[in-house]
Amino acid sequence: MADRMLRPDAAIMSTIFTESQPNSTEILAHSFTNCTFKAEFPNHPAVIVRLETSSGSLAVVSAIQEAASLQIPTYVPEILWSGKVVTANHGEADYVVTRFIPNTVTLESVWPSLSLTEKTSLIDAVANAVDKLQQVDISHALLQRIFPNTALVDDKKDMSIGSPFLGFAKSVREFIALFVAQHQAKSFATSSTKDALDGDGIVIKSAIPELGEIHFSSNDLQALEESLVLSHNDLEPRNLLVKKAESKDGPQYELAAIIDWEMAGFFPSAFETAVKDISLGSCNQYLDYYLMFKEKTRVMLSSEESSEKLVEAVRLIDESRSMQMKRNVGAEIRRRWISRKGLEMSDDALEGWILKTAEDGTKHELRPCSKADNDELEKQVLKDFGML
Repeated sequence: MADRMLRPDAAIMSTIFTESQPNSTEILAHSFTNCTFKAEFPNHPAVIVRLETSSGSLAVVSAIQEAASLQIPTYVPEILWSGKVVTANHGEADYVVTRFIPNTVTLESVWPSLSLTEKTSLIDAVANAVDKLQQVDISHALLQRIFPNTALVDDKKDMSIGSPFLGFAKSVREFIALFVAQHQAKSFATSSTKDALDGDGIVIKSAIPELGEIHFSSNDLQALEESLVLSHNDLEPRNLLVKKAESKDGPQYELAAIIDWEMAGFFPSAFETAVKDISLGSCNQYLDYYLMFKEKTRVMLSSEESSEKLVEAVRLIDESRSMQMKRNVGAEIRRRWISRKGLEMSDDALEGWILKTAEDGTKHELRPCSKADNDELEKQVLKDFGML
């Protein structure tokens, strides 16, 4: 069968690079609908190219990244140019070219080897970036210049809630319903949303009775509408580039770039921390990174009840789906990982996952995270599912 994976062919390359062709390319990731590759030149800096056949979404991602670059220019790779190309099967693809950040590695690849001082310094830098991003709310002046021709803005010039990855909505009520719809099993509902019986707001209900339900009053929804900010929503170690720099204590890693803005968009400010909770054990398997991130960003969260309800609702929706996916490898890996780490959900919704308290009142030990341990867990799940 012919390989239908999207990749840069001669026609695509000649469209993107009109003045000179790269002397080498390296595909970093690709699928049927997108491709990310590095292009190197003999006399010019290397670049990263993102191709995507989903019409319009890459333009929105680029606009969001541009907005972020105005707030945290040090950490957002510069967008050099963008456009459209014709693929080998005569379809269209959007592309965006960004500056390559040299001499960097992902934080994921080095995190276990870092000292506590280095980890703290890096988390401080990430938290500072989050704080600056959240200063861009939907009334920010720069948005009127960057977003008018994207799906983030409608004909009435109103901003949408959401992202290209999750979809867009015109209200928090509509966004919550969209999030519920995206977290259903193929053949049955795992959670649902409906108007409250008293007519005041909406109710999110799990299909698993013991998980209960969350009621958002009209005042809760209004408070969330007023807290919409720019959020990355995937600030995990795999999306953070770091590089070595000299300090008084010798060479240490420092934050160099935040990449992969596909999940970024405008959301209630508490949504970023809610995503952290449902990503732990899958997108990120370094518990100390999660705990440090949550601690450093807690001060940025509104203490209003509406924020707590949003975090609880996101977790309920995600857990309702994952608990009913008995043969899903990713969900099973996450369940076992959380169990191995001795975690439980805090009574404080905004605190998230914490180490369990033993019968004698002591906390479970925070053990070092190891890539080898995580790989072993994945292999064991695949073996138990008969996939190895």
